[in-house]
Amino acid sequence: MRIQEIVKLPEALRSLEGVLSLDGDVSGTTQSPQGRLDLNLEGLSLNGVPLTTHSVSVRLIEKRAEFRGLGPEPFLTGFCELEGSFPTHAELDLQFLPYNSLLVAFPTLSEFEYISAKGRIQLDLSLKDISNLKYHADISEIKGTFDKQNWSIDFFLSLEILYPSA
Repeated sequence: MRIQEIVKLPEALRSLEGVLSLDGDVSGTTQSPQGRLDLNLEGLSLNGVPLTTHSVSVRLIEKRAEFRGLGPEPFLTGFCELEGSFPTHAELDLQFLPYNSLLVAFPTLSEFEYISAKGRIQLDLSLKDISNLKYHADISEIKGTFDKQNWSIDFFLSLEILYPSA
């Protein structure tokens, strides 16, 4: 399926092009599924700028779905319990995101010639009630080149947000 054919694609993603494919092998019961699902995003581009191919691999093991996002390096890991309120935990490794492709794709960021980051973003929520979202970010470094000047910020951010706010 071409990404542009997805109904109600958010405005920010309407210039995203590529092919979305799903491959899987699932067996068992709805209470205890077994198997795998692989979601692939190929031929990706944003605003005409080529992006790295990515995939998300999901392994179903009894009452748990474990997922892992892959590009050239793994950037996303997590799990979702397949019962109760469907508690979900996801971690994003900031080191492996395609920052430089995104800088080229958005002309308003053209003064940045290079950017990278190190750290993790963690997300915990219940899929039945996402109002109890818990978000934690530890960003240890951001560096890059802006207007031909190199810059670096160490120990940039450690932040935890709970929704609803107490």
